[in-house]
Amino acid sequence: MKIDSTPYVAQMNVYNGKLLNDVQIYNRNIQIRQSSNDGVISNQDLLTSKYIVIEDQAQVKLDKSYIDQCAVKAPFDGKVTNIVNYTGSGVGSCNEIMDITAI
Repeated sequence: MKIDSTPYVAQMNVYNGKLLNDVQIYNRNIQIRQSSNDGVISNQDLLTSKYIVIEDQAQVKLDKSYIDQCAVKAPFDGKVTNIVNYTGSGVGSCNEIMDITAI
């Protein structure tokens, strides 16, 4: 079973673009900080841009996990040929739930 991942892919692309932009800003701030001795970029601004990049990286990882969850994968290899118990029916110990045939 597969859920449409288009919205998650679009959202991840937006955050990837934001991440690239924020990485460039962070790298520029580092270069300005290293090249000037008068402290044009404050330490607080440098840390803020660093943490924005970290936040963007985390958001991209979260979006990737959403995309991975769009495909539901069974923990077995085979095909369900008969469902014995459905949702709401009682399943005791050692009762079969379904029949699985190897592919």
